[in-house]
Amino acid sequence: MRTNNNISHKDMAHISALSPYSDPQSIPLRFRLGNECVQGIPESFAPQVCREQTSDGVINTAVSGVRNGLRVTAKCREYTDFPVVEWLVCFENTGRSLTPCLSELRLDVLICDAEDKDFVPNFRYGKGDSGDEYCFEEYLDPLDHKFVLAPVGGRPCNGVSPYMRLLFPAWGVNIAVGWPGQWQAEIEPAQGGARFAVGQQYLKTVLLPGESLRLPRLTLMGFVGAEERGVNVWRRWYLKYMLPRSVSGTPLQPYSFICRKDPRGEEDNGEHVFDTIEFHLEGVSHVVGRNCKPDGWWLDAGWYQCDNWRDVGSHYPDRRRFPDGLQPLGKLCADNGIDFLLWFEYGRCRPGTELAEKHPEWMLSRRRPDLASDLQYVENKNMRYLMDSYVVDLGNEDCFQWMLKRLDAVIKESGVSIFREDLNIDPLMFWLDNDESGRMGMKENRYCVNFLRLWQELLQRNPGLWIDSCASGGRRNDLETLRSPAVPLHYTDMYYGHHPKKQVQQKYMFSWIPYFMSRGINWDDAQGLYPGEAGYDERSCRTGGDMFSHLAVLSPAISYEYPDSEELVSVVQNIRPIWRQAAHLMLTGDYYPLTECRASSADWYAYQMDEPESKKGFMVAVRNTRAETDEFVLRPRLEDKLLYRFENALTGEQFELTGEEAGRGITISLDKRSATVIFYEAYDV
Repeated sequence: MRTNNNISHKDMAHISALSPYSDPQSIPLRFRLGNECVQGIPESFAPQVCREQTSDGVINTAVSGVRNGLRVTAKCREYTDFPVVEWLVCFENTGRSLTPCLSELRLDVLICDAEDKDFVPNFRYGKGDSGDEYCFEEYLDPLDHKFVLAPVGGRPCNGVSPYMRLLFPAWGVNIAVGWPGQWQAEIEPAQGGARFAVGQQYLKTVLLPGESLRLPRLTLMGFVGAEERGVNVWRRWYLKYMLPRSVSGTPLQPYSFICRKDPRGEEDNGEHVFDTIEFHLEGVSHVVGRNCKPDGWWLDAGWYQCDNWRDVGSHYPDRRRFPDGLQPLGKLCADNGIDFLLWFEYGRCRPGTELAEKHPEWMLSRRRPDLASDLQYVENKNMRYLMDSYVVDLGNEDCFQWMLKRLDAVIKESGVSIFREDLNIDPLMFWLDNDESGRMGMKENRYCVNFLRLWQELLQRNPGLWIDSCASGGRRNDLETLRSPAVPLHYTDMYYGHHPKKQVQQKYMFSWIPYFMSRGINWDDAQGLYPGEAGYDERSCRTGGDMFSHLAVLSPAISYEYPDSEELVSVVQNIRPIWRQAAHLMLTGDYYPLTECRASSADWYAYQMDEPESKKGFMVAVRNTRAETDEFVLRPRLEDKLLYRFENALTGEQFELTGEEAGRGITISLDKRSATVIFYEAYDV
């Protein structure tokens, strides 16, 4: 039977457990001011409380107090339609002299089960986009000791996930950290529950007159029931409040993309450095003429002046290849109802490039190597360019204003609809090595504040623009970055064509960040093996896209291979209606895994998306390349008494079952390396 994921008064009641403050001093904040330990905002700060409810039902409470020129403001955001509370704290020096040293700044929350104070909860946490074979894996352990979590190198999802879950017998808490830099969280047992604290990992500083800083945002969601219900309540809240919206307020819809790249770029990993304006204009005309028109045309790295895409530092189109800039491409896309996506990486800069030469004062370099974060660059020759790259000091106001003006000009001149941002470097050591004495963490704090501010400015100046968040894949997809708002289309650089590993990744994404993109490409060989498996034969590797590569990793957004053959034209035309119908349900439905997900090519893989309001949904079943059993039994979550009509999207076969009958099992048969989608809808009898 389907789980009831509607919000109940029991869910809302748990907000009091997550937001127990009754006065300013009990706000979940602690910090050290000089030698003084401060809890909340005490009476010595003369706190004032301002509370208002917005038109969409959100209650905002700001508690602000000042002492000796130091203003502390704690902002609490409560949702009246979801069991969610969020905390954000800012510090500002309103005086004329330096503040005492601020350190040990943490949002600190006690989460307890009042009914069972002896229970040890379970803790769900994960790897994030770790850049290795374990990326996006999650773990569930008893909270019987202290966990200390922090990303690697200053990108918030690098090696650890900022999304966590605490599970009690009858309820749980979803936890999200929002900070586009280096955060640290500690969670440890407390009587009947847990204590959770989070802050910027390295922050010990005085504030100059007029200067401010902020802490990471903490988002807490309480829910009643098992973990799968916590997943779906989170999805519903995320899709309502986090997803980008159009000027008219419509949430982001399913998107298809095509990216055409000159094949010479593939040969030396040069990306788009050989592309010309004629190449792209011909490509757009081709897909339109072959009835393969995508929603977006994707131009990635290499459109600027460079001999290798990695040499970023010029934010102007290369006039040798684009003599009139990118405007002709943007116009052709617009004329055909196609959005134009363009890649940017302005947070990193290579020596000798235009920006590095003109503004060396904005270039942050390192005084010492950090072997832990540099190891992947040393081992991978294609990444050694990062050893001598700079991080651009976006926290510098002059740099910020220049970058804002330049990026805004490219967007407007080129007709860009989708701003794709990348960051292919670990910035932490650049920040720390350039902090002034006694001001550890301020380079990072100002960078992160201005990074978020830059996105807001670009969105305000370009109505209808939306953002694709990328940082070597999914290394910067914390909730504060995504609420800008942005979505992670290209959510990882790992295992593009390894279908079982993509399935593990997508289970994480469906659960936490439910808008993302998949690419329909293959890495399996004629034996059904993947790179790294014994006996893999690269010579027989399937390349390009086919129906299986799309169905095995369906997602709300999709990228087709450029259809330069009749076979690929057929794939695009055949997958498009199936994908679009499924993708709409992915953005409105609840998610139920119907199998384990172990990244094994010997497994079947299945899941269900169910929209209870319309009583519609679908199931995907995948027989991976080496799954031996010919049949598999699907057991969907449906309402027992309703009658459902099912339709196989590939064969057109239809059948009817009650929800109770379907729950006892629907047997399907598939060949190896094949998949199917079964749509369903309840109807009156």
